[in-house]
Amino acid sequence: MNIQRGIVQVGKHSHGSKLIYFLFHGPFSNAPLVFITPLQDFDYQTDYQDPKAYPRDTFAVTVNRVGIYDCHFTITRADLVNSVGERNDFTPGWGQDLRMQWLALDNTAVPWSG
Repeated sequence: MNIQRGIVQVGKHSHGSKLIYFLFHGPFSNAPLVFITPLQDFDYQTDYQDPKAYPRDTFAVTVNRVGIYDCHFTITRADLVNSVGERNDFTPGWGQDLRMQWLALDNTAVPWSG
């Protein structure tokens, strides 16, 4: 079974969504199953006692395309929109040095995959 993992440096972003891609360490025989999750910056400061002091960055990730060599995804700051779809008064984008961790599994080894 081919299992690969890694971390992608996303960095800061000033507006909207950001498109990212990364290369796998080696090719898969078929497009793998990929999981991606954000990692906060080590130096990111937040005050959990006062939620208005620092917005807690929350991210949504969409995997756009997976090939045998690479993966393309979109990351969006999710806490910028309220429950009725209106933008909050936050600055779009993010100021922290964001990273994404990923895990890719050979989909032939997963019994429930298509």
